Amino acid sequence: MERWFEKRRVNKVLEIAYRQMAVALDTINDLERAIDLTTQRRKDSSKTTIARLFKTEEEVDDLRRVVFEELTKGTISPRDREDIMKLVTNLDKVADHVKDAARNHSSRRGDS
Repeated sequence: MERWFEKRRVNKVLEIAYRQMAVALDTINDLERAIDLTTQRRKDSSKTTIARLFKTEEEVDDLRRVVFEELTKGTISPRDREDIMKLVTNLDKVADHVKDAARNHSSRRGDS
């Protein structure tokens, strides 16, 4: 029975990590979209897209915290736990860098 719970916890953690991957990719897509909108001189749409990117990056942060909380509850092997923690931490860093790039893009356009 204990193995069943452990397997369920691992699956839940991996589902959350997968969601975090998808959301982190959304930040990248939003940055690309914002830059394209700027080149099309659609400043308001670009600004809206960057605002959405900022909210999406917060979701990546929240999902990282949820994964860490779930990892502390279970008996996942130390190696798997470490790998998952590195994965979600690096996804969070990617989203942070994308947010910084969006902030730089906004400041160069004078939207600060």
